[in-house]
Amino acid sequence: RMYPLTLGSNIGTTTTGILAALATDTSDGYMHLQNSLQVAMCHLFFNLSGILLFYPLTFMRFPIAMAKFLGNTTAKYRWFAVLYLILMFFLFPLAVFAISLAGIEVLAGVGIPILCLLVFVAIIKVLQNKKPHWLPKKLQNWKFLPICFRSLKPLDRLFAKMCGCCKICSKNEEANADIEKQIDTKL
Repeated sequence: RMYPLTLGSNIGTTTTGILAALATDTSDGYMHLQNSLQVAMCHLFFNLSGILLFYPLTFMRFPIAMAKFLGNTTAKYRWFAVLYLILMFFLFPLAVFAISLAGIEVLAGVGIPILCLLVFVAIIKVLQNKKPHWLPKKLQNWKFLPICFRSLKPLDRLFAKMCGCCKICSKNEEANADIEKQIDTKL
């Protein structure tokens, strides 16, 4: 139920950009107004095209599943939300920017293998859920990987030790052990 409201609020944010563009000083001519309105309209149509892409077609509503996954992970590991924000909105863009300063060749040389790995993992994950019998026995689950590559439990233990005085972390660690066993049985 929240998905349409979120998409609508994205359109609502563009109106402030349009209002700000209309308030542009025109004493030097209308070129500033034209440029600011052009940027505001680009913002509006970018958001509208996103809605037209993700909302009408039900199979394209994967952001809902992604949001549920992130919400469940955050409910299980309270520190995950802060780590996610730091990584995705600070460190990842900073790393991409730093690599791009070295040139497009370096960015492609680093980015393409990482992108290929992510696509490979996504394909394997979809096949694990939909058609596990198509995969070799070893790839039907992630248990062949070390636990640090398939679970946040090691990081959770680390954060629990770092804030050992926190009773919430200790209680979550015990509760998460049960959940972790259930997840491992599904994998």
